[in-house]
Amino acid sequence: MALDLLEQKVATLVKLAKDLQACNEGLKKENEQLQVNCKALKAENSKLQKDKGQLIGSLEKTEKSVQNDSKQLEKLSKEKESTRLVVDNLIESINALVEHENR
Repeated sequence: MALDLLEQKVATLVKLAKDLQACNEGLKKENEQLQVNCKALKAENSKLQKDKGQLIGSLEKTEKSVQNDSKQLEKLSKEKESTRLVVDNLIESINALVEHENR
């Protein structure tokens, strides 16, 4: 009887050891796959960081260009207003001269 009980316990321990070994193999395979995935994600992250840097540089260039264009547009608007005033004054002077000649 004691021998039967001992045999059952040994059999249970052997089965438990085999189950744990199978579980361990599964975990090793899963770990290997996770390491491969991690390596791929790190490579992708590195590429995304590089792309991000390029996009930031491009955005900064675009912002500077827009600022320069805005300044140029403001300058042209001022020049347009000055030109309009000069032309208005010229027209007034011509009109005054014509009136003066007609008298």
